[in-house]
This record gives sequence, C-alpha cells and structure tokens, in this order.
Amino acid sequence: MKPIFKYIFLLSFIFSFIHAQTKVLYINSYHEEYTSAIVQTNAVKDILLPKNILLKFVHMNTKQIKKDYLRKLEALKVKKVIQQWKPDLVIASDDAASKYVVKEYYRDANIPFVFIGVNWSIKSYEYPYKNVTGQIEVELARELIVELIKHSNGSRVGFISGDTTTDKKALKHYENELGIKFHQVEFVNNFTQWQDAYLALQNNVDVLLFRNNSGITNWEDLKAGQFIKQVTQIPTGSVNLNMFPYVLISFAKDNYEFGEYAAKTALRILNGESISNLPITRNQRSKVSLNMTLAKKLNIIFPIELIDMAELVK
Repeated sequence: MKPIFKYIFLLSFIFSFIHAQTKVLYINSYHEEYTSAIVQTNAVKDILLPKNILLKFVHMNTKQIKKDYLRKLEALKVKKVIQQWKPDLVIASDDAASKYVVKEYYRDANIPFVFIGVNWSIKSYEYPYKNVTGQIEVELARELIVELIKHSNGSRVGFISGDTTTDKKALKHYENELGIKFHQVEFVNNFTQWQDAYLALQNNVDVLLFRNNSGITNWEDLKAGQFIKQVTQIPTGSVNLNMFPYVLISFAKDNYEFGEYAAKTALRILNGESISNLPITRNQRSKVSLNMTLAKKLNIIFPIELIDMAELVK
C-alpha cells in the first residue's frame, strides 16, 4: 500500500473510532479554575475516562458574567456545541446550566441530561423532565444538628451568622426545605455583636449552628478562637469547612460526591437504564472536621465511627 493511502486509511480509522466512542458533554456553570468545579470534573474523569468515554467540557463562567442577557449568550454557545458535537448524554453542573440551557432548550428532548449542583430546590426549573434526572445540592445542616444533639443536654437549636443575604436565604432553606426549627436566631454585623450574641446563646439553647463569619466586620481570627475556647458551653457546628477552628463539628459538602453521582448516573443511562427509574436525589456525604480542643473542654468523646471519617483539628 502506498504511503498516501496508508495515511488516508489511518485517518479514516481514527475518525471512525472517535465517532464510534460514546460522548458525554459536561456543562460547567462556572469557570475552569473554580475550586468546586475542579473537584467535580476530576470525579467525572476518574469514572468515565477508564470506560473509554469521550469527554468535552464547556464553561459558562457565570461567576464573572452577571448580566442575564450575557448568560443567555453563553447558553447559546453551549447549545451550538451540543448541536455540532452531538453528545450521547449531557451533564449540567450547577444552577446556571439548568436555568439557561436545560430548561430553555432541552425540556423533554431526546438527549438525556443529568444535573448536579442545583441548590436546594428544583421548583424554578420545573424538574423532572422525561429526559432529565439529577441531584439537588443541599447543606447538611439537618445531619449536623442530629450529631450535635447527641452530645448535648437538650434539643433547643440556635443559629448565628453574619447579617448577609446569603445567610438569610440559607436560614429560610433550613426551615422550609429541611424542616429545622430554631429556638433562637441571631444575625450580627460586627465582632462585638457576635461576641455578645454568642455568649448569650450559651445559656439560651442546647446546640448552636454557627454558619459563617463572612459579613462580620472587624472579625479577628485569633481573638475569636480565644473567646470561643473561654466561653463555649454547648456543642457548636457549621456547614462550612472554613469554620472548623470555631466550632466543635463541621459538616461540609463533599464536592467529589456531585461529580461521582453524575458520572455513575450517566453510565447507568448510557447502559440502557430508563431515566424514569432514576429519581431525583440529594447529596448525602460530608467532609467532617472535629475540633478536639473544644471536645476536651466540653468533655465530649466522639464515637470511633465518626472519628474514622473525620479530620481531627486542634
């Protein structure tokens, strides 16, 4: 065979092989370097690439792109990729992908979609569709409170956080979506207000959810840590990993779980399982941190099964 024909034959073989591969498109609502996106896409790669599945990633960059009409333009770009690349399945990560792409263009379409990272509720997207299933993203506040109450003398739950829109929305979700009832709620603006409210809550509730220190002006890490060690009398917890120095237990979301769920669900669909047999679910796993200094102060001994799954911090 002449070299030119060998070359053409090789190209044809490669072209046929690529087009014979199963193709999955991953829509990232954010940018490529966004921390949670990196973890999620790594999970997808870990599971799907060994299955000889061809992956393509598109990024909508909605952390930087705020205007609605510009986000719609990003969605049109994604739609064009879908039309030209013709994936066998699409993973839609985080809310913007569901809002601007799936709901707008692919409701009850022939191509299957798996969504992840839709925060708290699917009502605004009117899921499920016949071609869509997925995983709702929730904070693990209910699981955290259950664990805190195990180490408390009662069940009165307190809440404290910075006075921010995000934290107020989170509180409503805890109450409405998770069914948590709070005995006392405190939103604070500055470090002095936080100290006063935190100290008072030690006597007014049995466990305390300290969601975040974001939005608390004049916050000082060192002073806060010393103050907490001095005055804390009840089990405290947070759903944010960055809060582990200031609470007894932190239950943070495991971003790898989202990508793992998406990839494993995609495989089930690609292997012929009906989407109607795959109900929409919620994330379950957490990254646990246990503050051993506070545990010692409160005379708390954690069960071995919790210690085994946790990071121990001082």
